[in-house]
Amino acid sequence: MLETRAELLVLSDRLLPRPPQGADSESLTNAHRALRTESAWLVGDAHNALISTYGGPDYNPSVAATRAEITAGLVESSIQNISQRLLFGHANHVPYFREPGSPWPKAYDERVSTLLEDDPSASSDHVIQSSTAEQASILLATTIERFSTALFAVIDASDGADRTATMR
Repeated sequence: MLETRAELLVLSDRLLPRPPQGADSESLTNAHRALRTESAWLVGDAHNALISTYGGPDYNPSVAATRAEITAGLVESSIQNISQRLLFGHANHVPYFREPGSPWPKAYDERVSTLLEDDPSASSDHVIQSSTAEQASILLATTIERFSTALFAVIDASDGADRTATMR
């Protein structure tokens, strides 16, 4: 259900603001792309948190790893639950992860890099002892915050495009 709602929000031409006639749409296009990306990861991270929390002990092992190792592992789990339509737009066929020309490895690397850049503790060699469910929930909270920021960026970019169009 979350995936369907995210797709309706992000891929609908009626729900998100579009640039007015004659307005510069680059910032709004970039904001839409960022929102679509965060929507995809929101769905993947929510599935991952749900599975690790309620899937039983096999899905919620205790971990002892650095923040960077935990983040990479969680993104690897989340990417398995992502809608290619949300992440890559209206593509008809996206090659599988290990197929030549696949965009999935780049998406994985970009996500890990983005999350580690946002986390001041990521460069630490400190080992964290925690459950997978707890770490997945922390990642989900981060993704919800990133999604909210991306949604506000679309609204702000739309307001800017409106002002630009009116000044012409």
